[in-house]
Amino acid sequence: MAMAHHVNESTSQIAEALANRKPARVEASFTRPADTTAYAVKDAIFPPVPAEGEQIKALTFADAVPMVGDSSLILNAQLYHYAAEATRLDAWLYLFSAPLLSAPVDHTLFDPAEAEKDTLLSAIHFTQSLATDLGSRFSLYEVVPNAVIQTASDSRHLYGVLVAGNAYVPLASEKFRIVLGMLPRDLSIY
Repeated sequence: MAMAHHVNESTSQIAEALANRKPARVEASFTRPADTTAYAVKDAIFPPVPAEGEQIKALTFADAVPMVGDSSLILNAQLYHYAAEATRLDAWLYLFSAPLLSAPVDHTLFDPAEAEKDTLLSAIHFTQSLATDLGSRFSLYEVVPNAVIQTASDSRHLYGVLVAGNAYVPLASEKFRIVLGMLPRDLSIY
């Protein structure tokens, strides 16, 4: 009888700890170049080099985990695509634990360096079939990757690159917004 009480107590402690963890939304957005050049499969879809300032090396998902070097669960991922091409975009979001060594170039094959491949955490596929047309040149893709990720030992951020999964012709200056639903993991309760 006492054993059953202990099991229920442990179960309720785990349930309480899970209930107290608050999901967080982290996001990154960008506008691609003002051209209609077709993308090939595996081309980076990336912001243009700014007229002033330094080119970003990756999309930054700031504060994706609660503490430096901690881990989180990606509950869901959304891609908001502000465009209306004849052929829908199919894309991959590659997530890294550290910034890339050099910035990807829009419309060129995304081929990370060996050192960058060691920091690859996850690849999230936004397939054409997942796109929901919300009218007015706007589509929403949503996936549930349930991927556990861990940031670098000196960071709370994730770094991403969007890559074409199909050949498609974009509209000039398309806007993208990517939102990740993150749930902190606390393994101390297990």
